[in-house]
Amino acid sequence: MVGKLRFLADRTRPDLAYATSFLARFTINPTPDQRNLTYRTLQFANDTTDNVLKLGSLLSTIKLFAYCDAAFAKDTNSNSQLSYCLFLARDSGSILWKSWKDKTVSLSTTQSELHALVECTKTILWYRELLNEIGLQQTEPTVIYQDNHNVLELVSKDITNDAKSKYLINKINFIRDLVQRHIILPTYCPTTQNTADIGTKPLDRQYYNLHSKGIRFGPDTTPPAYTTTDATNPDTTPP
Repeated sequence: MVGKLRFLADRTRPDLAYATSFLARFTINPTPDQRNLTYRTLQFANDTTDNVLKLGSLLSTIKLFAYCDAAFAKDTNSNSQLSYCLFLARDSGSILWKSWKDKTVSLSTTQSELHALVECTKTILWYRELLNEIGLQQTEPTVIYQDNHNVLELVSKDITNDAKSKYLINKINFIRDLVQRHIILPTYCPTTQNTADIGTKPLDRQYYNLHSKGIRFGPDTTPPAYTTTDATNPDTTPP
């Protein structure tokens, strides 16, 4: 059952990425509660078949940009949940998304957000090269939207023996080097506008629908009215 959800979440339903990532942790010896959560998610997917992924833009310029986010210590082992999504235009759905549990334990929200930023940046480097090879040169820095002011401060200031951040020096310098070379440009956006937030934790109906539309249709696109996610229908509560 989780494999069926993974097939959807990896291809056309980025809004299911977090639920699928969470359920995949219990595929060995699942409890009845975990099986019920899987049934509920499958039912939600079945009830929201109108939640399609729109690819294609009316804009003339293809410009890579991304959102990344992290939820600090969301796991029982204190691992954070990380997420990012990449776009080619603001009126087109995401071309790549990922939601996963961090392999290491972060000591602060800033550290977990930095981990998400680094992983997102590594993916961007690969996609920039791919776009350049097929004739879609990315001459401007790729904007990465994230919602943590401390990360932006760490990247912008000089670090010597700062006890709060010296253990992150390699990752900070990795990001700073790419910023100075005008390859990426980390930019602040509020959490309510951070599309990657949908891949970090369960959201209430309002924000789930908001970010679901953003990741499937593009941050600046208003999709058609929904017919299967009516707020009065209890069976379509986001997983």
